[in-house]
Amino acid sequence: MKYFLFLLCLVPTVAFSQKDELTKFLTALSAPELQSSKEIIKQTSYPGAADYTLGAFKIGAGEKMNTDNPAVNGYSCIVTAEALNKAGTMTEKRFIAVLYKTKEGKWKVFGFRTAADPCYEYEASQKNVDAGKFYTDKKFVYRNLAYWALMCGKIEAAKQAISNAKKEAEGDSEFQLTPNDVLNDIL
Repeated sequence: MKYFLFLLCLVPTVAFSQKDELTKFLTALSAPELQSSKEIIKQTSYPGAADYTLGAFKIGAGEKMNTDNPAVNGYSCIVTAEALNKAGTMTEKRFIAVLYKTKEGKWKVFGFRTAADPCYEYEASQKNVDAGKFYTDKKFVYRNLAYWALMCGKIEAAKQAISNAKKEAEGDSEFQLTPNDVLNDIL
C-alpha cells in the first residue's frame, strides 16, 4: 500500500514536468535580451526554438506524443500568446510546442512555432521528396523533412532524413543539422 501511495504522489510530478520546462522557456521569451533569459532558453530548448518575443501566454491543451520509437517520450501542446510582430506591436497568436525527454530525463523544447498540423506538413514534405520535387538544395529539403518528422513524432523517418541530409551536405562544413543533435540527445 505504501508503494502504491508513493507512486501516486509521483504522478503529478511526472505529468507536469514538461509543462514546467515549457513555462520556463516561454517566460524567458518575454525578455530574450537578458542574460538570465538566454541561459534559461539554452537549458530548456534546442537551437532554433526561440524565434519569438512573447508577452502574456497561456498553455492550452497538451498530449503525450505517440512516437514510432517506444524509447522516446514526446509531448505537444498549443500555446496562445502575445507575440511581437515585425511592426513592433504585440498580437495574439496560437503556437504549437513540441518537447522531447532527453536521455538524462529532462524535457526540452524542440519546436515552438505558429500553430500548424506537423503531421500534415511532414506528409506533404515526404510526398514532394518521393516525387523528386526539391525546391532548393537537397540537403536543406532533407533537413526540413527531418524537422517535420520530429515535430510529428516520427523518429525513424527523422533518422533517415538526417542520413540523407548528411550525404547531400558532405564537404559543407557550414551546414548545421539541429535535428541530428536532438536525436543524439533523446536516443
